[in-house]
Amino acid sequence: AEVEAQLASVRQDLGAQVKMLKDKLDKEAADRIHLEESHQREVRTLNDRTRSLGDSLQEEQEVLSKTKEDLHSCTQARDRLQTRLNHLMDEAADIRKEMSNKRAEYEEKLDKEVESRESTEGLLA
Repeated sequence: AEVEAQLASVRQDLGAQVKMLKDKLDKEAADRIHLEESHQREVRTLNDRTRSLGDSLQEEQEVLSKTKEDLHSCTQARDRLQTRLNHLMDEAADIRKEMSNKRAEYEEKLDKEVESRESTEGLLA
């Protein structure tokens, strides 16, 4: 009878230990599931952020490319305008030189005309 009482006590202790270990195992399994879910959320968040940063980088690269194209176009336009300005300045210099030569011619003709009138008036007087 005493052996059976001890055996019953041991069984009871073993049952309690098994239940405690099963509860501990269940808690660890629940914790692991929670950690895996948390990890998956973090992975999704990081993937979303990576995708967002990739999209932003793509947009920035497109803006940069467009800006480079605009700069190239502006540079070409500036070069064309500078060439045209240089051409117009050369034309203006040629016109000033021509006008100066014409003025000198007209002044010379005017001086001769004045001299001619003065000599004619001198003869008539």
